[in-house]
Amino acid sequence: MYVLKDLWEGNITPADRGYRKGSPYARLIHQANESEDEFYNHLSDAGKQAYQVYCDQQAHVEDVKDCDTFIRGFRLGARMILDVVGDYNSPMVQINELNTAE
Repeated sequence: MYVLKDLWEGNITPADRGYRKGSPYARLIHQANESEDEFYNHLSDAGKQAYQVYCDQQAHVEDVKDCDTFIRGFRLGARMILDVVGDYNSPMVQINELNTAE
């Protein structure tokens, strides 16, 4: 049970996420899809083509942003772990330390 091994073997795919039916997120996705369908149906053929290019570009932007957010979150978690296991020179007495104040 090693997370890095599971990640390497493709058993963990952080980018693949679903959502619960009936959740507020599911309702928002449904509303957004309905709005997009309505908008798309009013476009000319040239407008539909331009809109598809726009959607593809936005998807690439989202991929870059989501990857960066994942990396930043992972790095923050690693820094938190290092804070816990690393040295900390506190001016206060810590758990299981003797009080050496004079």
